[in-house]
Amino acid sequence: MKKLDKRAELLKKQQAELDRRTQVENEVVQLIRNCEFEKANALLETLDDNAVKQIGKELDELKAEKADILVEGMVIEQSRKGGIGSRKALGRYMEAMA
Repeated sequence: MKKLDKRAELLKKQQAELDRRTQVENEVVQLIRNCEFEKANALLETLDDNAVKQIGKELDELKAEKADILVEGMVIEQSRKGGIGSRKALGRYMEAMA
């Protein structure tokens, strides 16, 4: 699987998990308003913080790997140190194309 495809998949998973968490939290608020505290606590316990952390960790690992960026047929290599030279080159290229 290509890095961009993997990143897109992880971002979709992360957004789906965040949406689910938001839905659960809204339900918990409604239960608390109805004084159903035990049900609210039980519902809160279904949230898994490790799922969001794991997806974030996988996204960070993808960023750390050496990546090639293809911009209109031009490949700019990013280094693990942030690719400062590559960013400058990309910036100059984008300015020239504007």
